[in-house]
Amino acid sequence: MSCEVKVLASIDNLDEVQEQFGLSSEENWLNAISYSLSPAGDILALGHGSILVVLASRWDRQRQLNVYKTAWRGAIDSPSCIITSVLCTPIVGQGQSSQTMVDFSYIMVGLDDGQVLFYGENGTLIHSQTFHQEPVQAIKAQSGKHINEELYVQHPSCTVILQGAQVFPLLRSLRQQINRYGIGSPKVNEAQETIACRKWSYEKGMTIVDAVVVGPQKSCTYDHLLTASLEGGFFAKYRHAAPQNSLIIAAGSKPYVGFHYAKEGFTQPVLADVARAVASKIKSALPSWLGGGASAQQQTAAEPQLPPSEPLICRFGLCDLQRNAFAVWLAPNYQLAAVADNLGRVILVDCQRGIALRIWKGYRDAQCGFVEVAEKLPKESSSAAPGRKMDRRKALFLVIYAPRRSVLEIWSLRAGGPKVAAFSAAKNGQLIYNTHSQMGVTSGASKVKYTGHGCTFFDPSDSSLKEIVIPFHCALSDSKSKLAKDLHLLKRLKVCLKSGDGSESEELEEMTDMCRCFETDEVRQQCVEMLAKQRKIRPKLFAAVVDIFAEIAVEESIVNSTLGVSEASAGGDDDQHGDEEHQDTRSICLPAGKSPLQVMCENYQRLVLFYLHLHGDRPSIEDGKAVQQRSQEKSLDGNDTEEPHPELVDQKADAQSTINLQLSDQELTVIEQLIELIRLNESEGSQAGQNATVAGSAASKGVKFDESVSSGGRNSSFMEYLSSFNVTNEDLILLRDESSHATLGKIIFDKLYRTDSSRLAGFVEASEACGLMPEDLLRTFLAYWLRLPFNYSDMSTLIEDLNRFNAVLHQICLVARDRIYFENNAICLWWQSVREYLLESPCALRGLLAALMCRNEALRHESRRRSDEEELTATEQFEQVSQEACQWMLLIYKLEDVAILGKILGESVRCRNPGWPTLKYQKPVVSLKEILTGGKGIVSELVAKWIASTGIDPPMLVIEVPPEATELDIKAEESSPGKGTDPEKSSRRERNRRLAMLKANLLLTSEYGPSKDGGGEQEELDPVLYNLNILRLHFPFSLDSGQLLAQLAWEYIGAWSRNMANVACLQAGLASLKAIPRLQYSIKHGLCCMIWNAHLKIPLEATKKLVNKVGRLPKEKLCLQDIGISDALVPQFLECCLEFFDQFGGSLDHDKLELRFEDLLQDGPVPLTTLATQQSSANMALLRLHQELTTVLLILTSFSVRYANKPIQQLFDGMSNQAFFSEINRQQNATNALPKADQLLRKTRLEFLCRTVTATMELIHEDMETVYYADHNGWMDTIERLAGAWELEFGDIRKHQIIELYAYGWDTYAHELLENVIPDQTFSNLLLTIAGRRLALYTKANPTAWGQIAAVGPLLTDYLDTLVSNSNYGPPLRSVETDETVLATAAGSDLFIEKITKLTEKAFNCLSALAVNAKGTAKELRIAGLIFDACATIKDHRH
Repeated sequence: MSCEVKVLASIDNLDEVQEQFGLSSEENWLNAISYSLSPAGDILALGHGSILVVLASRWDRQRQLNVYKTAWRGAIDSPSCIITSVLCTPIVGQGQSSQTMVDFSYIMVGLDDGQVLFYGENGTLIHSQTFHQEPVQAIKAQSGKHINEELYVQHPSCTVILQGAQVFPLLRSLRQQINRYGIGSPKVNEAQETIACRKWSYEKGMTIVDAVVVGPQKSCTYDHLLTASLEGGFFAKYRHAAPQNSLIIAAGSKPYVGFHYAKEGFTQPVLADVARAVASKIKSALPSWLGGGASAQQQTAAEPQLPPSEPLICRFGLCDLQRNAFAVWLAPNYQLAAVADNLGRVILVDCQRGIALRIWKGYRDAQCGFVEVAEKLPKESSSAAPGRKMDRRKALFLVIYAPRRSVLEIWSLRAGGPKVAAFSAAKNGQLIYNTHSQMGVTSGASKVKYTGHGCTFFDPSDSSLKEIVIPFHCALSDSKSKLAKDLHLLKRLKVCLKSGDGSESEELEEMTDMCRCFETDEVRQQCVEMLAKQRKIRPKLFAAVVDIFAEIAVEESIVNSTLGVSEASAGGDDDQHGDEEHQDTRSICLPAGKSPLQVMCENYQRLVLFYLHLHGDRPSIEDGKAVQQRSQEKSLDGNDTEEPHPELVDQKADAQSTINLQLSDQELTVIEQLIELIRLNESEGSQAGQNATVAGSAASKGVKFDESVSSGGRNSSFMEYLSSFNVTNEDLILLRDESSHATLGKIIFDKLYRTDSSRLAGFVEASEACGLMPEDLLRTFLAYWLRLPFNYSDMSTLIEDLNRFNAVLHQICLVARDRIYFENNAICLWWQSVREYLLESPCALRGLLAALMCRNEALRHESRRRSDEEELTATEQFEQVSQEACQWMLLIYKLEDVAILGKILGESVRCRNPGWPTLKYQKPVVSLKEILTGGKGIVSELVAKWIASTGIDPPMLVIEVPPEATELDIKAEESSPGKGTDPEKSSRRERNRRLAMLKANLLLTSEYGPSKDGGGEQEELDPVLYNLNILRLHFPFSLDSGQLLAQLAWEYIGAWSRNMANVACLQAGLASLKAIPRLQYSIKHGLCCMIWNAHLKIPLEATKKLVNKVGRLPKEKLCLQDIGISDALVPQFLECCLEFFDQFGGSLDHDKLELRFEDLLQDGPVPLTTLATQQSSANMALLRLHQELTTVLLILTSFSVRYANKPIQQLFDGMSNQAFFSEINRQQNATNALPKADQLLRKTRLEFLCRTVTATMELIHEDMETVYYADHNGWMDTIERLAGAWELEFGDIRKHQIIELYAYGWDTYAHELLENVIPDQTFSNLLLTIAGRRLALYTKANPTAWGQIAAVGPLLTDYLDTLVSNSNYGPPLRSVETDETVLATAAGSDLFIEKITKLTEKAFNCLSALAVNAKGTAKELRIAGLIFDACATIKDHRH
C-alpha cells in the first residue's frame, strides 16, 4: 500500500455558493473567504462578507460517497460587520452510550469588530459575545485524549482562551431552551450568560499575523534557579517551585517566530508578596473616609466590561528582519510546528527547544498540515495476547501544498526524512488542517475515540474533498526495512498480474520467483489475500503461490521448534533423556506453533485440490495419491476409514440398476398434475400476450450468456469459490455468509450435476481430504438446486433430474457417515437442519421435490440400520413409524400446499373479460418460512394482490357453497338413491361432488373449462377462477369469499390512495365491498371503519373545507394542492364516497363472526379481517350526517353555480359542523345527539334544493326528436333522498320542478308530473304567469297579434303589460323556442300557441279546483279564460 489521495466527499452546488458570495469571476476565490470543515465531516461552513453558508453531509447510495448540500444560507445577525474567521466544532452526546458519536455541531464566526457568534447547524444564533475590541484573526481549538478542551480566539494584540468545560454546557442549555421556547423567548434571554475567559496580550511593537497555543511547559528546578540567578544576580529573589508557563508561538515580524510565555496556575509566593497582600486586606477593612473609598469606587466604575489581559513575555525567537511569516501550523504531538513566510520557505520548528530543524525552499504561498499515522499490529500479536495491550509506534508526516506549482507533497519528519510522495493538485485548492476533533466530552468518558479528518484537500476543480492517506511503512527506511521492500515487491506483483503479458508458464514462473523473495509473513499473507480476490487468477498459479508460502511457513515453524528443543535439551545430562525430551517437545510445539499464514495456506491448498478435482484440471491418479496420503496422515483408525467403501460400491450398483426414487403413486400424480398446471398457465399467458414471461426468459438467457463467456467465467468462479470460505481456523474450513451459498453450490456441483456425473466416484474422498463440513456441502447443494429454473417438459425429464439429485445427495450422506443415522423415537439433528433449510426454499415446488428425496434417503439409511439388527427382524412383525418419518410427512404436506400457492401466484394470469383496472403485480417469493412467519392473513393477502392484477369482476369470486359443503358424504347419497330430488338440490350436489373430486385429484380437467363429457352445456371457466378454485381446496378458510373480497377491497383502495387520480381503483374497491356476502357483514362493517379512517376521511375533509371556502367547485390548482386530485375528478370521488356510505350503512346490521384459518398458518402479524372484526360499530347518526354532507358537496361541485358564502355552515347547524369528521365509532348519547333543524334552517335547505332543481334542467337535452330525462331524473332521486333526510316536504320541490320544466319548455314531461301534484294558490298563479309570459313573447315576435289580443278585453292586456314591466314575478322563460325568429315562422308560431293553450288549460283546472275552497281566485280564472280566448282568436285568424 502506498500514499493515496482519495475522494472523501462531493460538494453539490459549489458554483451557486460562489455566486452568492459575488466571486463568480474569481478563480482563486477560496483565498478570499473563510471556511471550516468539521473534524467529524458532518458540516462544512463558508463565510464571506456578511453571508454564511452551511453545507451538511449526507450519504449518497448511487455515488457511494458523502455529498455536501446546502443546509442553511443567510446573513449573519450583524450585517454591518464582515466575517473574518469560521470554526466548526462537533459536540458529542451527553449519555454514556452516546459519547462515541457526534450529537450536533456549532459554528463559531469571528467578525471584524471583535464579536464571536455561536450558530447552530440550522443557522440559529445561540450566543454572541465580545472578548476583545479588535478584528478576530482566527479561531482555533484543541481536544484529544489527556488534553483539555480549549477554544482560542486570536486578535492582533492578544489571544483569548475559552475553556470547553465552561462553553459547551452553556451552549447545550441555550440550544435546548431555543428548541423548546423559540428564538427571542424571555426564558432564552434569561439563560444567556457571559462566558469566562483568559486573555493573554503580546508585547508592544510586534506584528502578529498567526499564532498557535502549544500549552503548558514543564521545567526542572535547576533550570528555574539558573534562570532566576542569571536574570537577577546573586541576590535575586526567587521562588522555590518553578511556575507553570504556557507557550504561544506567534508568527509575524520582529521577530519572525516568537516564543511567548504566560504564567498560570498557583505558585508559592515570596514573603514580600505576602506582606503586600496582608496590607491590602487591612486597607480594605478600614472605613471609607479613612482609606479613600470614594476614589476606589470611581476607579471601579471606570473599568471596562471586557475581561482584563495578562501580559505575555517573549523570551526568545527566530529573528530575521527581511522575513515575514504569514501562517504557522502545530503538529498533533505539540512538539513541532511548521512556519511559512513571504520568501517561499517552510521552516520546521522545535517547539520545546526553540530552534529551526529543517527548511524547505521554493514553496510560495504554501499551506501545510501534519498527519500522524499509527503502526498496524500484526494479526498474530493481537490474537496471541488479547489481554495485553501492544504499544504501537507512531510516525509523523508533513503535507505541503504549493498552489503555484500545483503540487501536493508528503515528507517524512524523521531525521532527514525523504519526500514520501508527490501528487498533482488543483491550482486554486485549499489544504484544510484541524487540530481538534470531537468536543464536549465529559470527564468520566473513557470510550471516546478521537478521530476525524485531520488533513483534507479542498479541490474546487471537481467540487470535492479529498483525504490524504499515508501508510505507516512510508516512515521506515527503504534500505533497512524488510516490510518496505516486501510492500514494494507486492506492488510490482499487482502490476504484473494486471498486465498479464506473456504465456501462462512465463507468468507462473515470474510470479513464483517474486513470491519467493518475500521476507515477512505479514506481506505474504497480504499477497495471498490479494490473489484470492483477483478475478483473473488461475487455479494453478494460485496453487503454486500457496505451496511456496506453505513450505516457507513450515520451514520457519520447524526452525522455531528446533530452537526451542535445543534450549530445552541443553540442561539434560543423558543423551537418551535429551532425545526423549526432544521428541516430546517437538510433538507439543509444532501444532501450537502454526502461524496464521501457515493455517491459511494449508486450508487454501485443500480448497484448490478440491476445486481441481471437480473441474478436472489435474489427473485423477495424482489426486488419488495425494488424497490417500492425507487421509492416512489424518486418520487415527484405518478400519473406520475403509469400511464404507464396499457399501459405496454396492449402493452405486443398485442406483445404476434401478431408479431408486421410492415415490408413491399419489406423490407422482400430484407432481405430474402440478407440471400440467404450470404448462397450462404458461400457455394461457402467452396467448394473452403477456410480456412478463418473455422478459423473464430474455433475462434468463442474458444471464446464461454472461455465464458462458469462456474468457473470464471460470476465473471469476474460482475467485468467488475462494472468497466463500473462512480459512483462518486450523483444520477447519467454514463458509462465510449465507448469501453466497447458491453461487458456491453452482461452482461446486454444476459440472458434477449437469454434465460430468462420473466424477462422483471420487467425490467422497475429495470432500474428506478438503476438510469441508458435510452440513456445508449439503447446504450449498440445496441452495444451488433449489434456485434452478423449474422448466420440465414432461414427467420423464423430471424423473431423470431427480435421479441425478438423488445420486449427489447420496454421496454427501456418505461423507456425513454416522450423522445421518437416528433412533426410532429420536430426531436426527442432520435431517432436522435439512428440514429447517427447506423451510426457506425460494421455490416451494423444488423444496417439495427435495423434501421427498431427502425423506427417501433418510428412510433408506434407517431401513439399512434395521436390517443390521437381527433382533428386531426376529421379534417384531409390525410396521414401525419413526418420528423422523412423521416429521418428513408433515413437512411434505405443508410444502405441497405452499408449492401450489407459489406456482399459481408466480404466473400473471389475466382474466378473459376484465372489468376493473389491473394493479401492478410483483411476483412474491413464496416459501414455507414466509408463510409460517407472515401471520394468519398472509395467504389471503398474497392471493388478493394476485387477483387485483387480473382485473376480474369481484362478484365472480363469491362462493355459493359454504366450506362445510365441499366434503361429499357418499354414504348419505347412496342410502337414498330412489328419492326424488329437486333440480336445484341436485345441481348443488353435483357442484359439491365436483369440488370434492377436485380436492382429491387436484385437477379435474385438462384445460380451462368443463370436461369433454359435459359437452357445451356448462359455462367455460375463467383461468383466474380455475386457479383460484385449486387454491381454495388447499386454503379453504383463508380464501373464503368474505376474507378474500375484504383483502381485495383493501388492495384496490390502497392503490387509489397512492394514486388518487385513478378513481377506477376506488370504484373497484367499492365493488369488492359490495360483493361481500350477507353472512360476513361483520368483516365488511369493520373494513368500512378502517377504510374511512385510513383512506377516505382526510381527502373528504379537505374537499369539504375547500368547497366551503370557495362556494363551488374550485380551480384545478387549488384541488391539486389541497385534495390531491384535479377538479374534474372531484365529483367522481364524491359519488364513490356516497356509494361507500351506502355500503357502510347497510352493514350496520350484522352478526358476530368467528374467523377460521388453516392449521398451517401460525400467529404473526394480525390479519386484516381480524382487525376488521375487532372494530366497534359505527354511529348511524354520524354516518347519515356525513352522507348528507357528501351529497351537498356533490351538488356544489357538479353544477357551475356559485352558492352563498360558506354554504356548508349555512346548510348545517353548529353541532353538525362540530360533529363532522369526528370519531365514526363514537357512541351516541344525550350530550352529543344532533338536534332537529329549525324553521330558518329548513327554509335555507329548501331554497338550496330548489336552486339545485333549477340547475338540473340543463341536463335535459333533445336529440332527433327524442328528449332525454335520465340525468335529470337521477339528480331528482338524489334530491328526494336528501330532502327525506332533512325531513323536508318533497311536494314543494316537485312543484318547483314542474314550474321549471314549463319555464324551460319541457311541457310534455311537466304535464305527466302535474297529474300527481295537489296544486295550491302560488303554484297555480305561477302556471298562469308562465302562460302569460309566453303570450307576451308571442306578441313581441308577431306585432299584428296584439290587436287580436286587445279585442279580447282590457283585463288581459293590462295583465300582460304587468308581466312585461315586472320581470321578477315568476320564473323567466328559458326554452329554446323563445327565439323570436322561430316564433315568426308559421310552424313555430302554431306550435307555440298550442303549448300556451294546453298550459292555460292546466292552469285553469288548477285554479278551478282552488275556487271551491279559496277566495280571491276569480280574477285569475277570468285571466286564464281570456288567455284561452286569445289563443283561439289567434288560431282563427291564422287559418
